[in-house]
Amino acid sequence: MPLCARCRDAHVNRPYPPAILISMVAIAAVFIFAMFLFPASIRADIAFERGQRAEGARNYNLAVIQYRKVVATFPDAVEPTARLGISYYKAGDSVDAAKTLLLLQNREVSKDLQDELDGVVKDMQKNAPQNKQEAE
Repeated sequence: MPLCARCRDAHVNRPYPPAILISMVAIAAVFIFAMFLFPASIRADIAFERGQRAEGARNYNLAVIQYRKVVATFPDAVEPTARLGISYYKAGDSVDAAKTLLLLQNREVSKDLQDELDGVVKDMQKNAPQNKQEAE
């Protein structure tokens, strides 16, 4: 059915319905937010993998550096925080290990990780000075 020029122009230049405009803005906002968050997640994942490799190679100072990057990006992540504390201890930094492991109090961890953390804490307690005179 042919339309007159005035009717055709009126139908062609109709504005988008408000629901479609709102949806487009919401999708664009999520996309922009994801563009900024995604690279940080990728960097943290790479740092976690590097930390695990460094730990496996017994390079605990490098593992600490890598795990610190992960914990800086995801401070509430349990496993990277635990790995950071364990790496601190194995690198010889009991003070930072204790501070980091305290962040895990009352948090759910896997059985294997809990066993490893218990071993580290027992070692720390065994090697800690028993009184103030020993510490000096």
